Amino acid sequence: MTLSLAGAGLDHGVLALGLVLFLGAFIQSTIGFGINVVSAPVVFLLRPDLVPGALVLVGFVLPIVQLARRAPPDVAWRPLSWTLLARLLTTPLGVWLVVTLDQRWVATILGVTILLTVLVSLRSVQIRPTFGNALVSGVLSGISGVTAAVGGPFTALLFQHEPPPRLRDT
Repeated sequence: MTLSLAGAGLDHGVLALGLVLFLGAFIQSTIGFGINVVSAPVVFLLRPDLVPGALVLVGFVLPIVQLARRAPPDVAWRPLSWTLLARLLTTPLGVWLVVTLDQRWVATILGVTILLTVLVSLRSVQIRPTFGNALVSGVLSGISGVTAAVGGPFTALLFQHEPPPRLRDT
């Protein structure tokens, strides 16, 4: 007996989306972030109509579930609070960009910004979680979190030189 996905009414794209979301959720539960970093490119390729809405929802729900399961003991609250405040205040700008700019421009700008973030993280530059850096991280995270559902890389860059338990919990 063979299992036919088409006969069961299951689209291969839906199965791929489910698998990539599972992988992203696994990575996020392990290191503290990553669901949208992993899944956003695949979702954008397979179902661009789901970006950013569905990913913003998934990226919001999983951390809430994780916090409800156990409160992390080693959170860097002060820089995180400034980051979250800046993110909250710049979210309307991200919404405006989604509404006014062509999706390809938004994707290109954010892709380049995230690649630059990766390059900075690979260099020996040490970005400390100071007040100013937390605000910049929050601004970039707020804009990219809404436009592409990927706000984590900027916050990860801010905390990358913190001890592993603090990085994961924050």
